Amino acid sequence: MKYLNTHNLRICIQSLCLFIFVASCQATFPDDGNITGEGGVRSILNGQISNPLFKAVNVVWKENPFSHQGREVRIKVENSGKFQWVCELNQGKRFQIGYGKKWTTVYLLPEGNIDMLFNARTFPDSIEYQTRENDPSIVNTNTYLANQSQNIETDSLFLQVYNPQRELTASEFKQAIKKLIAKEQLLLETFHQEASLHEAFYQEEKINITYKRANALLFFDPLLDPEDTYFEFFKSYPMNLDKGINVQSYQDFVLGYIRHLYRKERMASDDILTSRELDSLRIERQYALAKSSFTGKTRDFVMSQVIYNGLELELGNIDRLYADYTQEAQTTNLKSWVNAAYKVYAGVKGGNLPDNAREVIVENAQSLADLIAQYKGKVVYVDFWASWCKPCRAQFPFSRKLKKSLASDDVVFLYVSLDESDKDWRKAVLQDQVEGEHYRMKGSLKKSVSAKYKIGAIPHYMLINKDGQVIHNKAKSPSDLNIMQEIQSLL
Repeated sequence: MKYLNTHNLRICIQSLCLFIFVASCQATFPDDGNITGEGGVRSILNGQISNPLFKAVNVVWKENPFSHQGREVRIKVENSGKFQWVCELNQGKRFQIGYGKKWTTVYLLPEGNIDMLFNARTFPDSIEYQTRENDPSIVNTNTYLANQSQNIETDSLFLQVYNPQRELTASEFKQAIKKLIAKEQLLLETFHQEASLHEAFYQEEKINITYKRANALLFFDPLLDPEDTYFEFFKSYPMNLDKGINVQSYQDFVLGYIRHLYRKERMASDDILTSRELDSLRIERQYALAKSSFTGKTRDFVMSQVIYNGLELELGNIDRLYADYTQEAQTTNLKSWVNAAYKVYAGVKGGNLPDNAREVIVENAQSLADLIAQYKGKVVYVDFWASWCKPCRAQFPFSRKLKKSLASDDVVFLYVSLDESDKDWRKAVLQDQVEGEHYRMKGSLKKSVSAKYKIGAIPHYMLINKDGQVIHNKAKSPSDLNIMQEIQSLL
């Protein structure tokens, strides 16, 4: 079995790179891939840590292109230092990998199988990649990503641009950004010629470099420009770039343009409005500006983001704007995210839960036994969670798949929320489409159950047999391949 080693590539990149950019996590749309085991092609990241210091590796990715929150899971590290992350993808995708307080970016492909090796004491500088595949581009791509942060903070041009106390005029700042983009593009091209990168990654990266640095222009104080021509820089960067619609930095740039246009309008107005009135006006005007300022997929993306923001704020004018949006937007996968958000908004407003989900009502429940009494004769898999717990919610897609596999058996999935807020709980259930039995545990019951079963942290899982006895107080998570066997042994 042949391994492709990265040692020579590391020497190459160190000699090439005075500076390489920091990549952002790529946003994805519904038909771009699925991380949960419900579709796509299997991809595997195998890890081997020497001198392990921590018991888990964190994996973070952006699943919803319009949400500010990402998905996060913790992957157990064995005593030997081994770990494994398995996902299913339809195209290449970036993940943020965290160990301790340090992070790196990993690029995975459908049907990919890549090994990540590092010394815990020198992570991420010591990362090396190997693969059993015949295509070396995935190793080259991840080597490129792993080496970015090693050089970025030492480059004089980067320090000049990102120094908070920089003494640059507006004109000098714009010129420095252009030079920085040119420098990074040259480094990318040189590396690609020396060690071929994965083609899809390479094409996206060219866009990412340009707009990542251009975004810095949005945070420079334009008052320093005596001629008041600072924001003409927007004309220098294409803003109806359909092929950039999946690139986070491009998304940020076009959204920055809409915010700029709205700020110009507000500066010319003397209206005094309440905070809520300002939110409604902002969403109304930004939506109108998106419709008139862009074309194609970029127009659909910006409109979608504005409507999504309005739904999150639950504004009084959002139903009317959403109705217009459903007629205007043409990009199906973007609309699917916004339509799902509207269903959550309407569901919370109506006090509902998803189809095939039931709110459990138990009057005067004093113990866990009171909650599960109605399920006697069935195996109960209990999931203790909360809306604010990212690792909890990252398990829901696996739970959904597990539930589907056991649909014909006498198994109940009981989701016990520790949320204080009914609204937050209901919203999370609707967002994640969690089917099954749901109970929000409050007050003295929460305290007594947590104390009796030593639930010090969530997520926490429990298996209860048909007689109502707790068999596994710390059962395996839905993503654990052995949980199916544990449940079936109780049937």
